[in-house]
Amino acid sequence: MKKELLTQLYKEYASIIYRYLLKHGCRKEVAEELVHESFVKTIEHFEDVDPEKLSAWVFIYIGHAMNLKGYGGIAADER
Repeated sequence: MKKELLTQLYKEYASIIYRYLLKHGCRKEVAEELVHESFVKTIEHFEDVDPEKLSAWVFIYIGHAMNLKGYGGIAADER
């Protein structure tokens, strides 16, 4: 079940997250890295997250990751 749920989550949200990141000023390379990173973290924390809230967890992680990369205010050197 875990594999199927993660596969479904990736299919539904990877491109949405990628487009969201590009829209918010991330370079393509950074957006690709963050999408990958978000799903790696989702796998690592899968047991800690309610399966019905996985998509929300991924977006919360993306928000934190964007801030860590300087996209809260969009750092010029990351564009």
